[in-house]
Amino acid sequence: LKLSQRCDLRIDASLFYQLGSLETSLTILAASNVEPHRSQSLHPSRQPRLAQSLILAATLLCLAVSMACWFVYFTVYWPYRELFDETGRYFDAQNSVVYQEQSGLLIWPALALSILTILLGVAWRALRSASAPLN
Repeated sequence: LKLSQRCDLRIDASLFYQLGSLETSLTILAASNVEPHRSQSLHPSRQPRLAQSLILAATLLCLAVSMACWFVYFTVYWPYRELFDETGRYFDAQNSVVYQEQSGLLIWPALALSILTILLGVAWRALRSASAPLN
């Protein structure tokens, strides 16, 4: 065996009972420098974390909905903000559409979701850096 190869040694407990006392078996184990068997899974800090995945998914969902709200706000309200009459309506004769001044309220969900996206992104990054292995 080369020194770079890792030896996976599993010792049956019945073998130690056949050798003699518990003290003898513990002495043999201590002298052999055998590490306990570990599963071949990833290091705990490298395993994907459920919380990180959920926060990242929520961040991306908030980003998508926020972008949709901003798009609707800038296409439905922004071009006609100066054209509303005293009742809060504007009739576009070219497209035969009546625009309401109340559509300007779309800015609130757009702002709230944008702030939530930023906060979730910061939380995801903090969790990601906290679970990163230290070198």
